[in-house]
Amino acid sequence: MMKRPAPGPFVAWQSAIRRLLLVGAGFLLLALPALPAAAQKTDVVTLLNGDTITGEIKGIDKGLIRLSTSAMGTIDVRWAYVAAIDTDKTLEVELASGQRVYGSVQAAEEPRTVDVERVAGAMSVGLDDVAEAWPIGKSFWQKQDGSLDLGFSFTQASSQLQYNLNFSNTFSGRRFKIPVNISSSVTRVDGDTTTNRQIIDIAWMRDLRWEEWFGIVLGGVESNDELDLNFRASGGGGAGRYLGRSSRYDWAAYGAVIATQESYTSTSPDTSASLVAGTVLSMFVYGEHDLTFDTSFQAIPSITGSSRVRLDLQSSVNYEFVHNLYLGFNFYDQFDSNPPLATAQQNDFGVSSSVGYKW
Repeated sequence: MMKRPAPGPFVAWQSAIRRLLLVGAGFLLLALPALPAAAQKTDVVTLLNGDTITGEIKGIDKGLIRLSTSAMGTIDVRWAYVAAIDTDKTLEVELASGQRVYGSVQAAEEPRTVDVERVAGAMSVGLDDVAEAWPIGKSFWQKQDGSLDLGFSFTQASSQLQYNLNFSNTFSGRRFKIPVNISSSVTRVDGDTTTNRQIIDIAWMRDLRWEEWFGIVLGGVESNDELDLNFRASGGGGAGRYLGRSSRYDWAAYGAVIATQESYTSTSPDTSASLVAGTVLSMFVYGEHDLTFDTSFQAIPSITGSSRVRLDLQSSVNYEFVHNLYLGFNFYDQFDSNPPLATAQQNDFGVSSSVGYKW
């Protein structure tokens, strides 16, 4: 009998690939029965009236708990109406004191109290003391919290068109946050730009070892034709403290040292150093239509050159008329006690309304 020749390298390679595919298919068939169970929504939220909602907890923030359910889709439940939650998933829970705890959460015997099952042992937490909570390993998009609104106005008699844009977003990581704010306002008369105001602010906030304290790095660029300011860029760092945190409001204050380079109309660029004392307050009022209030204030005294103090106030009120859609009312006021350009205005303020979307 003639001996069959040994398989060549190409035939042997094909055989190995077939075996790998068969093994992979076997593992896939074994795993398929388990997939539906892994995707089941098993978190339970109990309301004060005794009703229960089963779903997947996406997060707890600004007085709301977000749930993904099979029957109702993704819903928001007001935190004040929640009696207890039960989940075997590991949550990152941030308390009003600034302390962070990690573990699964189960209902406790006391009303509106839960037990966080930590590695170091169970810890009882009142629901009113929970400022935020997030599942460990949440996706990149789940870490975003922001809004975008636009406003327009037109006056036929003077052919004046004005538009304003406001963008705000905060990326929340483990023990740090990166808020970004953009504000733009342009006024045109007879097709020509008359005033142009643009502001971009960014910060990096990192929790420190001491509860309620955080480090902060500030940066921003700005231009404002109303103040004859062509360009201003600033950056620096400091520290801050949370003055109050709950499911109804966030309040923080901070201090920093910054370096600034600015250029006014018909003046050469100038570099200076300043102190910054600022505060940020956010309040949430939930009812038939949700209402949020945000305000920030900065006092910026110069520590080099001539005596000079700048004040900056930004406020907004958002009224949600449809889910995630809101009417926005914005106010700003900027004051400069001693601008480098003698003919420049010392004060600029404005009010605008807009329609926006939040996420």
